[in-house]
This record gives sequence, structure tokens and C-alpha cells, in this order.
Amino acid sequence: MKYAPDTTLTRVTNGTEDVSVFVIKHYKQDSVKVTEEVIKYSTESFIAEVGGVVGIFLGLSFWSLYDLGSALATKKKSFK
Repeated sequence: MKYAPDTTLTRVTNGTEDVSVFVIKHYKQDSVKVTEEVIKYSTESFIAEVGGVVGIFLGLSFWSLYDLGSALATKKKSFK
């Protein structure tokens, strides 16, 4: 059996002052939710996908460095 909590905040007057009391009631549940974790990727597939993404980003980084270098070289030639 699984217990489901029911929480309420109750205000009680104690003669001269108000006191807040936090009440937790537990009720038995008749049903239990069962979940199962399933692996969608095998280890090899996961490594291949991560490697592909890293390869794309590294390729774009080197390409942008090449473009930056060629742009600087072109500007340097134009200043002479």
C-alpha cells in the first residue's frame, strides 16, 4: 500500500493569540503507479551522436578561424 499525503494549514485560536498548525494526513491508496526506465540509445549510438555533434562544432570553429585569418590577411594587404 502507498500512502498519499493530504496537507492543510489550519489556524487555531489559543485564547489570546492565533496559532497556525500544519496538519498532514495520510490516506492509503488502492492503486500503485509502476514506471519502467528503458534505454533508448545503446552506448555505441550515443558516442557516435555526441562525436558527430562535436565534430560539426569543431569544423565550424576552424572554418570561422580560417575566415577570420583570410579577412585579416586581405585587410593587411590593402593597407600596404
